[in-house]
Amino acid sequence: MRTRKYKEQAEYAIAAVNKVHGDGKLPRIPIQAVSSKKYYGAYDPQEEELKIKLAGGGHVELTTIHEIGHFLDHKGFPGPRLNSHKLKPLIDEIRKTPEVQRLKKLLSDAGTSAQTAKYIRYLLKPVELFARGYSQYIPTKIADKKLLDQVKGIIKNGLTESTKLSQWKAESFAPIEKSFDAIFEEMGWLESI
Repeated sequence: MRTRKYKEQAEYAIAAVNKVHGDGKLPRIPIQAVSSKKYYGAYDPQEEELKIKLAGGGHVELTTIHEIGHFLDHKGFPGPRLNSHKLKPLIDEIRKTPEVQRLKKLLSDAGTSAQTAKYIRYLLKPVELFARGYSQYIPTKIADKKLLDQVKGIIKNGLTESTKLSQWKAESFAPIEKSFDAIFEEMGWLESI
């Protein structure tokens, strides 16, 4: 950690990830607190120095896991981002969920504003589907109440319907969890819980 701000939350998130899986021989990645009104967290694979940026919000732990998901997508799997044959079944499973289907319907609704449509297109990008799925996979796998409460908070208290649909209800998430298990088992990363 480069800063003390969000240190406790980031360490909590990292400990949760470590309870679920290893990651082969990935490099360590710094986590940095930043100020932003545009995002809660960020990971930019185009930056010269790779790092996770945290900007706060009501679910810093979940945001940290989400950004770790982007890092795994970028550096953990063979081939370019989300082009690994390993990840296609997972993304296909995510796209079948009622939440993603509802987002697609909202996108096609005539009453959807341009700003909301732009946000929904962002949510539907495969890299975002993966990272959001990963951020829910970790707490689901270890039944972490604090993290699961953060997921439920997004679903229940999101400012817009599209925000509420950015995570999955438990029953929708069950097949996604199985797909993550299969990928991490194949990678040799899954720890026994």
